[in-house]
Amino acid sequence: MTASRPFTDADATLLAAIAQLLGPLLAAEGASDAVAAGRAVLDEEADRAQVAATLLEGVGEALVSVRYAAEMVGAGRVEPAALDEPVRAALAAVRHAHRDLRAHALETGLRSALRELSDRWAGDRPDDGMSELRLSVDVDDPQLDAIAPPVAVTVQRVAEAALRGASGRAVIRAFCADQRVKLFVESAEIAYDASELNRWTRRVHALGGDLRLRPDGVELSLPAELWPEGSTAQHKGRHDDGTDL
Repeated sequence: MTASRPFTDADATLLAAIAQLLGPLLAAEGASDAVAAGRAVLDEEADRAQVAATLLEGVGEALVSVRYAAEMVGAGRVEPAALDEPVRAALAAVRHAHRDLRAHALETGLRSALRELSDRWAGDRPDDGMSELRLSVDVDDPQLDAIAPPVAVTVQRVAEAALRGASGRAVIRAFCADQRVKLFVESAEIAYDASELNRWTRRVHALGGDLRLRPDGVELSLPAELWPEGSTAQHKGRHDDGTDL
């Protein structure tokens, strides 16, 4: 294909002016992508550091207690039965860590995953070293089990992050409306880690959603993209955490 007229100096000047205008915009877009990628790397490292700290606080401290009890038994200062409780607590800490690292929304569906938070975190929670939490969960909308896996996992993890430091009475509500999934976590004595929820805020925005942090809890809204029937997002059975070791 040939041009209908010769390429003139005026054309060159016009193209140069357009390039001058678009150049900074394209460079800024590339820089923005680089910043976002760098932030994603640091967010992942922050998540890993949080997991490491949780393991050290829970499993690490439990193992220190086992070692101390074993030394006492070895020195003949206590009976071997003194090892029973420290070992039980250490096994419970390992099981809790294993449980919390899994995205239950992918295995049992989002409704079950949110309901399990009451089983896992409500009550006195002495093994977790946490104060009492009285948690009620309202997640009756069946559409919650049909949303896309990335959205389901995000809803579960945001709920966990919001409740991590909560005590007293708390409420979880989730439902689908206007083609969006809504999550509300409310507590008069909430004490969430703002840096953790800020990381989730960036991920929520990337999914086209919004996460608001309030003094009494969090409010999450995400596109409720439904997943095909029978996909991995829907699990017909209930997973088993295994025996109490």
